[in-house]
Amino acid sequence: MLSAFVIAFAEAMSDFGTAYTLGSASHFPIATLTLFNAISNFPANFPVAAVIAGVLILSTVPPVFLQARMMRGRSYAVLSGRTRAVRRYQFTTPVRIAVTAALALFVLIVVGMPVLGALSSSFTNTASFVTPTGIHWTLQSYKDVFSSLPSYTSLGAPLVTSNRLGLWVATLTVVVGLILARRIAKSSGSWSQRITDVFLMGSVAIPGIVLGIGYIFFYDQRFITHHIVDLYETTPLIVLGLSASALPGQSRLLLGPVSQIQSSLNDAARVHGAGKIRAWRTTTMPLLSRAIVWAWVLTFTKTISELAVAQILFVPGQQPASVTIEQYLGTVFASVGSAATVITLAEMLGVIGVVLLVYRLVTPRGWRRIGEAGANS
Repeated sequence: MLSAFVIAFAEAMSDFGTAYTLGSASHFPIATLTLFNAISNFPANFPVAAVIAGVLILSTVPPVFLQARMMRGRSYAVLSGRTRAVRRYQFTTPVRIAVTAALALFVLIVVGMPVLGALSSSFTNTASFVTPTGIHWTLQSYKDVFSSLPSYTSLGAPLVTSNRLGLWVATLTVVVGLILARRIAKSSGSWSQRITDVFLMGSVAIPGIVLGIGYIFFYDQRFITHHIVDLYETTPLIVLGLSASALPGQSRLLLGPVSQIQSSLNDAARVHGAGKIRAWRTTTMPLLSRAIVWAWVLTFTKTISELAVAQILFVPGQQPASVTIEQYLGTVFASVGSAATVITLAEMLGVIGVVLLVYRLVTPRGWRRIGEAGANS
C-alpha cells in the first residue's frame, strides 16, 4: 500500500494529459502545464523548465523517506517452503453489497463514462453528439480509420508500430525491473536503497515530454552522434525513452512480490546442486510468474497509449497509434479519432486476454495456485 501511494503521488505530479486538458480549461495551474508552456514557447525558456523539473523530482523525496522510515527494520519475506495458503476475510452481506456498489459507481464515473463517450461519438459523423435533426448513427468513422484521409495517416501501420514497440519495451522493462526490484529488496533500509528509490520515483515525477526532450538534447549533440553513437530518429531511441518512462513504476510493482520471497528457497536449491539459473527457475520463477505476466501486460498497454514520449521521439514515417489518434482528435475528424481510440482499446483488451489465456494454458497448475486464498474465516 505504501509503494502504491508513492507511485500514485509521483505519477499524479507528472501527469500531463489532465493538466493540459482539464487543468488549463478550468484555470487551475498545474506544474506540468507551466513546464510545458516554458518549453513550447518561442524562444523556449529552458532554465524555468529545468527548475520546475527539479522541484518535481525533489517533491518525491518526502514520501520515499517516509515509507523507508515506516518500514525500517521490517522484513516482508513470508514465502518459503513452509508457507501455507492465506485465509481470506469475508465481509458480511450488507457490507459486501455496499462496497461493491461504491466500487462500481466509482469505476462507472472514472472509466465507464469516458469510454461510453468515446464509443458513442465513434458512431456519429458530426461534431456534436446530438444535432437539431437528431442523432445520426453511422459506421463511416470505422471505415475512415483504415483509409488515408487527406493529410492524415490511417491507423493500420501505426497500430502495428505500437504493438512492436510494446513488445520490445515490455520485455526490456520486465527484465530490468526485476533486477532493480531484487537490488532494492536486498538493500532494504540502506542508504543505497533510499537513493535508488528517490532516483526511480524522481523519474516517475518527470513529465514524459521533458524526458523526451532530454533524450533529443543529449543524443542530437554533434559529439555524441559523430564519436559515440547515432541514435537520433531511430527505433532504439524511442524504445529507450519508453522503457525509461515505464521502468520506475513497474520496478516498484515487482518490488512487493520480490520482497516476499525468502532467500532460503534459492539457497536450498543451490545446496542440492542446482545452478543459479536452475535455482531461480525452479524456486523464484513460479512465485513471481503471475506478477511478471501482469507487469508485462501493463507495460505493453501503457506503451501503446503513451503519447508524450512517442510524439517527440517517434521515427519519421513510423508514428505510433497514439500520435495518429491525437492528430484526429480536436479536428473535424474527431469521430474518426474516437473510432481509432475504440479500436486501439479493443486491441489492448484482446492482447490482455490472449496473454492471460496463454499463461493459464502453458503454466503448471501449481504456479496458478500460488497466492490463492485458502479456507474462509
